Order: sequence, then structure tokens, then C-alpha cells
Amino acid sequence: MNQIQYKLTAPPKSWLKLMLRLKVAIAVAILITTLGLSGCTKPNLTIVGTPFQWQDAEKVMPQEMLQSIVQQVTSTLSFSKSSIPIQTARLQGKQEVVFLNFARFPELCGDLGCLVVAYLAQNDQSPIWNIYAAPNLPKHVPLLAQFDARSMPSFVVNQLDGTRIRQILYTWDGSTYQPERNGLN
Repeated sequence: MNQIQYKLTAPPKSWLKLMLRLKVAIAVAILITTLGLSGCTKPNLTIVGTPFQWQDAEKVMPQEMLQSIVQQVTSTLSFSKSSIPIQTARLQGKQEVVFLNFARFPELCGDLGCLVVAYLAQNDQSPIWNIYAAPNLPKHVPLLAQFDARSMPSFVVNQLDGTRIRQILYTWDGSTYQPERNGLN
């Protein structure tokens, strides 16, 4: 049998160098694109604490107590007795702290955000903390998160600061919650 052998000649070295450079350029472009897209889709944020579990306040608190709290907060607020759109969350510790989020009340929202108020669960419903917090955060960022469960638990408030998240740690000073530490992520 006759065998035909083909002999391939090596390409010029200039072509090999060009192919190597092209491969490196493609790899770098893919790497930059991948890193750029991951920065857009995955936040570079470390959430501090355990996010609050918000629920409708009227499901867990007596309506009379909610109305009393609303009257303490403002005298101009109008609401129907059948539905009070307040959300509540609790901090667990030796003393339980109840938070009320008024983000669904346009009357209690403004340029600084919406009113959030805290009460001691076993107290006479006198506020121990309040703030106007902007509730419009990315979906993966909670407005409030429990930091620890000391006798009076600490918590973190997350707020937008331009394109970054500012995390403010609040701790108990004996009568109210005070900001202890600010940080940007």
C-alpha cells in the first residue's frame, strides 16, 4: 500500500507570537468582564447582625395599643380603625424591645425617610428611640438588624449614602439607644 505523507511546515514565529498575544488579550478581556459583572450583580457588603423579621403590627399587638402609640407619635395622622399599616419587629434580650416601622404612612415619611420608633415591651409604651430612616434599600440589605443579645440588645441601621451602605450601630446607654459606630461598606 502506498502511504502518502503530508508534511506540515511550522508557521512563522511572528504568527505564533501574534496568536499568543491574542490568547492573552482574550483571557484578560474575559477576566475583566467577569469581575465587572460580579461587582454589579453581587454586592460587596457584609451584613452585620441578624435582619429584623417584620410583620404586620395589628396581627401581634392590640389595636388600642397601636392607636395609643400612633397618637403619641403624631396628632395629625389619620388612619382607619379597620387597618393600621404599621410593621413591627422585636429584639430579643433580657428586656424585649419592640420596633414600629411607619414606612406605609406617607404622612410620617419625608426627605429624611420614614419614622421608626422603639419601645420597651414591658414598659408604659414611652418611646426609647426614634429615627427617620430611608426604607428604600436594595432588596438584600435590611433596614435594621440585631447585633447582639446582651441584656439590652444592640442593633444596626443600614442606610444608603450615595452608592454605598452606611451601617450605624446603636447601643443602650441606660435610658435610650445612642449611635456608637458608623461605617461605610
